[in-house]
Amino acid sequence: MKTILITGANTGIGLAAAIHLAKSFHVIALCRSVSKGTAALQEILAANPGGSAELVVADLADLDQVAKAADAIIAKHKTLDVLLNNAGYLPETVKYVNGVEETLFASHIGHMLLTMKLMPLLEASGAGRVVNVSSGAHMMGKVERMFSANHHNSTIRAYGDAKLANVLFTLGLVAHYKHLKAFSLHPGVVRTQFARNIKGFMKFMLSIFDKVMFITPDQGAKTSIYLCTAPDSELSTHNGGYFDKSKPSRRISKEATAHNATWLWEKSLPFVQKYL
Repeated sequence: MKTILITGANTGIGLAAAIHLAKSFHVIALCRSVSKGTAALQEILAANPGGSAELVVADLADLDQVAKAADAIIAKHKTLDVLLNNAGYLPETVKYVNGVEETLFASHIGHMLLTMKLMPLLEASGAGRVVNVSSGAHMMGKVERMFSANHHNSTIRAYGDAKLANVLFTLGLVAHYKHLKAFSLHPGVVRTQFARNIKGFMKFMLSIFDKVMFITPDQGAKTSIYLCTAPDSELSTHNGGYFDKSKPSRRISKEATAHNATWLWEKSLPFVQKYL
């Protein structure tokens, strides 16, 4: 049986994807919380009585935890077929980790370390694949803000920066690992607990349009599931591409360039280098 690791598999589209993918993969669910991760694991296995899954606990904003989790996975598994970098969140306030805004640090640098640490397992599979869950919100991202300790930033801008980083990281992966398949995607505007920390007028507006605008986690997981399971022959001409509704799509931001992908890789590498 093939093996897939899914970050943020305890809720929303991560959990929806894990439940579906456990039909054909051994699922490694990487979650921040032991209790929430354990509950999710029970739900995944209850939906798939013949399936197999395991829990790994790590906070993507803590690189020591990420490295330790990756080492445990390497010690237990010989190959990894798919890495679904799904975890993401919108914090209540803008915070900084090692001088980098926390959403960017966890969503990009945490995932970068995890991906690079697990690269030997992905390469050993013979057809390793990385799927990065971004968002159409990457159009709000700005490269110039990414490593600037701008305390007047907003959580919405921080989220846009992190989603742009997911797109750029995908381009960086295919540039640095020639035999790897990597993709980024927009899951749709999904009704999850993801934006539970939004307050004020934005929260009011979201409550009004919730039933009209938002899709379910199951619907939001469809593109992730497609990119994790589609045959290589179907995706080979779109390596590094951005997908929406399970189809290749145009990257919305003009900042989603190969030049910026190289810049981001070089700026991010010092944070993860000592763990590799």
